[in-house]
Amino acid sequence: LALGAAGTGWNPYVTNALRNGNPFYPAAGPHARDFVVDSGPAAFAAMNRLERLGRSVFAVTSNHVEEGARPKLPLTVRWEEGAGCAGCDVRLGGFGPLFSGALLLSLGAVCLARRRAAARAGLAGAALLATVLVTTAGWWARLAPQLWLLPIVLALAALASPARRGARAAGAAVLLLLAGDVGLVAVNHLNRGGRTERALRRQLAELRASPGPIAVRLRQFESAGVRLTEAGVAWYPAGELPCARPEPLAGSFLVELCRPADEGTARRAALR
Repeated sequence: LALGAAGTGWNPYVTNALRNGNPFYPAAGPHARDFVVDSGPAAFAAMNRLERLGRSVFAVTSNHVEEGARPKLPLTVRWEEGAGCAGCDVRLGGFGPLFSGALLLSLGAVCLARRRAAARAGLAGAALLATVLVTTAGWWARLAPQLWLLPIVLALAALASPARRGARAAGAAVLLLLAGDVGLVAVNHLNRGGRTERALRRQLAELRASPGPIAVRLRQFESAGVRLTEAGVAWYPAGELPCARPEPLAGSFLVELCRPADEGTARRAALR
């Protein structure tokens, strides 16, 4: 933990402590702010943290929080979930379309395990669940990645009970199902991410060849400016864009820009 926090995690943990008075800024400390409040479905506001977690785990894998946490039958996969898997921080069903089914199957598997193995796995699983529920945002996979270990821990108890009928098969089924879940997420993420990457490269090449600097509205996504600079694009930050129809930057959330030709058109229209 010390090496992780002070070594590879120097930025943000140590830098946050020095600049903002707490290593966990902006989640904690004197300058804390609730940056998760608008990230989930509106209905989550009236739920307790355990209910939010359950609704999210057993929901359709999606980043469209405005549609709410739509429940689905475990062990089923919907076509629309392919697009949901492509995100880097999926809000609902964030561990993949098959995770809920694997979790239920692991609960059955641990019931087939030897009593001592089941007790140990149950204690370890309860400890994992407690670390998820310690935060009100445990429903978001990005902020509670350790939940992925819960079905694995329960499945290991079954695998360690070869003398119990069906236990080893049930434990193996859980691990195979999780492997299939990883495969589904990886295929969709790599496929859609590859298309976004190619679109971004084409767009950056066009912007680099533009005759003048590009007006860009970054909002809070400063990393997009680094991406433009490293690509050799001449740009400047703008609070309000001068063109009527801003162009989104491929692969960057809410970042918009105006090309020089668009700016000229807007100025001529304003003069008229």
